[in-house]
Amino acid sequence: MSHFFISIDGVNLHVTEAGTGTPLLFIHGLGGPLMWQKVVEPLSIRFRVIVPALPGFGESESASRMYTVQEHAGILKQVLQKLGIERASVVGISYGGQVAATLARFHPTFVERLVLVCCTGLMKAPLIVSNPLLRVFFSFIAKRFLLTNEKRLCKKGERSFYNLTNRPHDLCRKFYEQLMKPGHRDAWLNAARNSFFGGEGFKRLLSTISTPTLILWGENDNTVPPEHATEFHRLIPGSRVHLFKECAHSIPLEKPEEFCGVVREFIAL
Repeated sequence: MSHFFISIDGVNLHVTEAGTGTPLLFIHGLGGPLMWQKVVEPLSIRFRVIVPALPGFGESESASRMYTVQEHAGILKQVLQKLGIERASVVGISYGGQVAATLARFHPTFVERLVLVCCTGLMKAPLIVSNPLLRVFFSFIAKRFLLTNEKRLCKKGERSFYNLTNRPHDLCRKFYEQLMKPGHRDAWLNAARNSFFGGEGFKRLLSTISTPTLILWGENDNTVPPEHATEFHRLIPGSRVHLFKECAHSIPLEKPEEFCGVVREFIAL
């Protein structure tokens, strides 16, 4: 397993890479690349696994501006280009799934197969997000108080697990340390806002995806309800669905063996 940085538009992005073979690109959500820690090594036995951290996440630098979903997708296309990869299977979780779907739509030649895990983009925005004044106020409070309290963050993160014993013991500490890096809270808040602004445009985007797509969801997901899996399946032509029993939002951490098995089988088709 190797760790290195790639400069994209003047921002140094941290990348973890392992294995050889068919390229497999992982796109993280709001929890950052820590979400993939249990599946990189087992999947690297058969694939060239690539785990970049978006600007302002993980060990990546923060940018001087905020990005749209489509711009995040464009960044990942550049990562693949810099690594000399013309085509990859792409796996995205939560907000990362929204970015992955956007990558498949606007840069389809780069995406061989698409796996969407508990994907955002179809949720209705709450008032604190949809109302500009409330959004500014909430962002101020969140950046300075809510996102700086490690215990509160750790407690809030419990809802991502069906069985809390599946959560790595150091996950909260590592996530908090990454979130405290300069500009990372701004990047987190921006991505959180993006996750609610899919709307009808994102539905139209999904209906035009021609890439073979697998939709993965936890039956007990309290973050993005499993009913959304049905809607993604309806919107994406020819897509497949796999549900994980006794599992919430953090599928790669709760069900790593089953997750790896399902992904291997789908990519091998």
